[in-house]
Amino acid sequence: MADAFDSAWLKWGWAVREAEALKIDIDSFAVHIRPDGLGTTRCEYQAHYHRFAVILETIHVVEFPQRWGLRLGSIVQNYRSALDHIAWTLVCQGKTPPPMLKEPQQRSILFPLQTDRLKFNDGLKRQFPGVSRAELAKVRRYQPFNTRKRGGTAALTILERLSRFDKHRSIQPVAAYPFGGTLEVTHFERCEVSPIMPRNHPRSELKVGAEFAYVYVRRTGPEPEMTVKVALDVKPVIDEGFWLNEWLHNAKGMVAKVLVQFGEPPRKLLERLERPA
Repeated sequence: MADAFDSAWLKWGWAVREAEALKIDIDSFAVHIRPDGLGTTRCEYQAHYHRFAVILETIHVVEFPQRWGLRLGSIVQNYRSALDHIAWTLVCQGKTPPPMLKEPQQRSILFPLQTDRLKFNDGLKRQFPGVSRAELAKVRRYQPFNTRKRGGTAALTILERLSRFDKHRSIQPVAAYPFGGTLEVTHFERCEVSPIMPRNHPRSELKVGAEFAYVYVRRTGPEPEMTVKVALDVKPVIDEGFWLNEWLHNAKGMVAKVLVQFGEPPRKLLERLERPA
């Protein structure tokens, strides 16, 4: 390698390449999803909230290909490896490089992604033996506990969780969640439909019994009723509620921000990854 951090950047570049392939796969699959083939719905009046909840009663199966979970695992592990390569390189350049450490100490070297400041501090000596304070400050800067922004370091929190689960538990599923579409009220009795429709709908998995839309009303009689016609758009979701494409975009950017703190991207090496084999 021309630079000590090139291997980390190559891991990042391979993850980006895999992510682009997954996006193409998703776009190709989306063409075949029937938004009007959702299934049947029922409307349940929720008096406390002055609204009807639109609930899935039966559903035509919307099952994403299992290969998406496998591809997601490959992306996750390459991004995670890119960060761990940074940790290893920092230790190699520090006061106590790996040849001076025992094997258990070498196995403890990794790049933390911590939501807890105290746990982060407790692990520093074990994870970065001999590394300077200046370098540790860079590591600290991008820890999830430093920000609560959903689209920022939350991407790294999800990366850590997905990496752990994919490696030690099971293939992480890519679920189908509704994110938009059209809803037409076809019949209502003993109520008036409110002209004000909320923009935010529950982000829940597409399954029988799920509430995925609300229609607010003013009750004009006992036991109001309503029926609706729904055409639904579906998006792939990971980690119980995060849009897959959104996470792919944020993870790419956040891992790159961490890597660039330690070394510039090797442009020529990364360009080679983009060429077909």
